[in-house]
Amino acid sequence: MRLKELLEVVEVDSKLDLEVKDISLDSREVKDGTLYICLNKEYLTKEVLGKAIFILTSFKSSNKKTLFINNLENRYYQIIHHFFGNITNKIKVVGVTGTNGKTTISYSLYTLFNRLGYPSLYIGTLGGFYLNKEIILKNTTPSLITNLSLIQEAYKQGIEYVFMEVSSHALAQKRVEGINFYGAIYTNLTQDHLDYHKTFDNYALTKKSLFDNLRENSFAVFNVDDSYCSFMEKDCKAKKILYGISNNVNGIKKLNYREKIYFKFIDGTLKSSFIGKFNVYNLLAIYLTAKEILNEDRKILKQIKLLPCVKGRMEIIKHKSNLIIIDFAHSPDAFKKVFEEISTFKYKKLKVVFGCGGDRDKGKRPIMGKIADDYADVIFLTDDNARSENEQLILDQIKEGITHKEKIIEQINRQKAIEMALESLDKNEILLILGRGHESNLKIKDKSIPLNDKDVVTSWIQEH
Repeated sequence: MRLKELLEVVEVDSKLDLEVKDISLDSREVKDGTLYICLNKEYLTKEVLGKAIFILTSFKSSNKKTLFINNLENRYYQIIHHFFGNITNKIKVVGVTGTNGKTTISYSLYTLFNRLGYPSLYIGTLGGFYLNKEIILKNTTPSLITNLSLIQEAYKQGIEYVFMEVSSHALAQKRVEGINFYGAIYTNLTQDHLDYHKTFDNYALTKKSLFDNLRENSFAVFNVDDSYCSFMEKDCKAKKILYGISNNVNGIKKLNYREKIYFKFIDGTLKSSFIGKFNVYNLLAIYLTAKEILNEDRKILKQIKLLPCVKGRMEIIKHKSNLIIIDFAHSPDAFKKVFEEISTFKYKKLKVVFGCGGDRDKGKRPIMGKIADDYADVIFLTDDNARSENEQLILDQIKEGITHKEKIIEQINRQKAIEMALESLDKNEILLILGRGHESNLKIKDKSIPLNDKDVVTSWIQEH
């Protein structure tokens, strides 16, 4: 694409007629032929100046290879979208946001639509998936350029729908800025990421921005049972679709969610191998979104019944008379919901292995310790991506919320902690392994150590 054409998007008339082969916001990714959008003087280095074909800046520079554009920090996304052919105007993108449920809903919608014959793309915590391809992603919601590049490539190969997790970080950092969302789903809002957003109000406002920016011809699906629902939908101009259990907006009857999910509602009967009340909410969001897009009901309900468990989300492994459950729960609300569901099962003892992430919200650590103390008989405290923090200090902060210290067994090495917990299992006991779900690497200091909770469990079972 010609540079002159890209500059016209931000109303800059220029005679610069260079061929732009790539575009980047990250100085580390600049290569020959790249148009670099530089929003910080610190990254305008000799190396970047040597590689980039041209540089647009939000600050004035005397270098002839740069062009200052007024208010670039709020306009750059227009240039990026044009470079990718305004791809989100050609494909239907549905974003899922909220503290919990994003992965289950978006990945299940991706699976459901593919099974119904509508080729789809998933972007989220698990990575990027379409057709038979899997793309490893660094974040739940990647950069705007990564998102658009992935969507464009999928579109070229016949993909019709995109189901994307939209994190609060992504919204705050404009990683989805300018994306034309065909629909959006709100799950819930509870304490998380306050290390970044500082206050809960900031966190809520950030999530709300996704719905504020929806167009009138799009749709929004809201969890009406969540206390922040009215706040989220307040300024939303899109068509509103509500779901919930307590408010009975969907006419739910004969609800069961213990060993499997079953209920009757306005549109028929919904069955699923998923378990837990929180998954009832997830399934309602999945169904209503699919129905809104496809204008179907029976085919959708039939396929929902066959949906597999999402990796690392209430993933159950049976071993002799024991249940081992792996889940991604790493916020107080998600933590409590998992424990509440499991507490309804019949078992002699409930044991748990968990830790808390380093360089993240420290305030939730004692809260999660208290929740574990309220429900579990034995608590194995261990590492969970300590990053730059001291592992023992994280465990000490968790212990502040645990009154019954005799329940605690400390083993910083996560693999050893899981193996110790497995060794300790007696007949008819349940072991919860929480916090990391599907993750395959443990982040400690500047190292990324291969470790997957399920792999540890399956290896141990094979040896025993």
